[in-house]
Amino acid sequence: YNPVTLAGYQSLKNQKGGDRYVDDSHNSPDGKTLYVSRGMLEDVAAFDIATKKMLWRTDTFTFNSDHMAINADGSKLYVSATTAGVVWQIDTKTGQITGSFKGGTFPHDIHISADGKRIYNDSIGNTVLPQALESLKGDRQITVVDAATLQQIRVYKFEHGVRPSVLTDD
Repeated sequence: YNPVTLAGYQSLKNQKGGDRYVDDSHNSPDGKTLYVSRGMLEDVAAFDIATKKMLWRTDTFTFNSDHMAINADGSKLYVSATTAGVVWQIDTKTGQITGSFKGGTFPHDIHISADGKRIYNDSIGNTVLPQALESLKGDRQITVVDAATLQQIRVYKFEHGVRPSVLTDD
């Protein structure tokens, strides 16, 4: 790793109380592949469940790969790249980044609507800053995007970070 990456890793390790390699995981709809957001390793990886072999690894260009969501047919994976301020769309067969959209400050949780037409991303604001500096924590919001185009539809702003959230079917 380069010195900047190492410093980011050490900062996260100290903040989170130690090494935390897996932040989130999802299985493919057919149950054959495990997708893992490896927060402190700054990537997302896919593993064949039967053989336990890594199929691909994708750098997320951030100090913390965070929560993920997978679409209904299992072809697209979405991962919050926390310090990069974006959500990456990843092709689950190849591991290639195929699109992105901007979240708020420190994008976090991701949900996909029941009909698959919208993606919702919550941002928690800069969690490194203390509560006393709440006004400096950045954009805390829910960003709604069109799943087909990744174009922003709406942003809901909040005074504090959004964490956790639940999206109901209706």
